[in-house]
Amino acid sequence: MITAKDLACGRSIRIAEAKRRFGLTERAIRFYEERGMIEVERGLYNQRFFDEKAQMRLGWIASLRGANLSLRDIEDIILLEEREGRGYALAAEKLAEMRAALQAQLKRLDSVSSELAASAGVTVAA
Repeated sequence: MITAKDLACGRSIRIAEAKRRFGLTERAIRFYEERGMIEVERGLYNQRFFDEKAQMRLGWIASLRGANLSLRDIEDIILLEEREGRGYALAAEKLAEMRAALQAQLKRLDSVSSELAASAGVTVAA
């Protein structure tokens, strides 16, 4: 996740650099703008410019999407951060929930795999 320290230069960037920096497609960035998840400045010829706040937001969105959080969860996190400054806490909570669910799924997979291996008479590495 990008931090304020990463943005120390404090300059606005255009969409090409935003795509490169955050690993997002232009369409994704425009989609997030359309959904109100980021606000961009417009320059001459309607070019998009991403200030420090927009860059932080894009970094957050890219990181949370990379962790497979749903778009709805990310919108909730952003909204809570704007309203109450508790978005980071909600993000950590959502990620912990996802981690617990994945660990439970892995445990079930290991169990089924072991049962099938035992039935087939083979050894499965965990």
